[in-house]
Amino acid sequence: MRKLIAPAFFIFAVVTGYWISVESWKGAVYVYMGEQRSPASQRSMRDFTALDRKALTSSVHKQLLASAKVTEKNGYMGVTLGHPLFKRAKGTGEFACPVQGRAGVFDRVELTFLGVGVSDSGQAPIMLVEAECHTGNNLNEMRTIWIPMKSIHRSVAQDQEMQLFGDQPVTVRLQKIPGAWPDSWILQSVKLFRELNPEENLTVDAKGVRDANPRLLELSYRQPASK
Repeated sequence: MRKLIAPAFFIFAVVTGYWISVESWKGAVYVYMGEQRSPASQRSMRDFTALDRKALTSSVHKQLLASAKVTEKNGYMGVTLGHPLFKRAKGTGEFACPVQGRAGVFDRVELTFLGVGVSDSGQAPIMLVEAECHTGNNLNEMRTIWIPMKSIHRSVAQDQEMQLFGDQPVTVRLQKIPGAWPDSWILQSVKLFRELNPEENLTVDAKGVRDANPRLLELSYRQPASK
């Protein structure tokens, strides 16, 4: 009988703790990544951003793309992806991008877009956008990737590479450009990888993008008419 007391108490404590966390935090999930390399000022639970429980129970593809959004600001188009949490064999988790001083699974993200409205011998234009993998304002999102659409449309419509430096460096590679810019760009794939080992990656192809988010993730930029 005594041998059963300890396991029973453990199960009771786990269930009770889970119930308290759900009731106390209105169903939000807080992830504590451990104190290793974490700043002392961030060790309190209140300092950690709440995670959407629905996101945690979704596949990695859906975590990445289901809530993805596009915004426009000052001649830039911003793409904000979800921030997946990967489950490890022992039940612990690791975020896709570095967070709280931890390395994360990946450190780079690449978006592939196909141009709509123009083609080169039947081949659609391609835009590859590569940026650093960073956590956004909350743990549910990656940092927005800003694409310089105004600068692209002001340049000669031809194959080229653009690089933006500063706090949020971005590389844009434009391929198969037929001498005119597309009316819009549709997201075709997303790849997360480590810069030192690109072969180890997570790639969501066109079908995976559509399955995770049936709405087209589209960049539609119109160059303002010159006065």
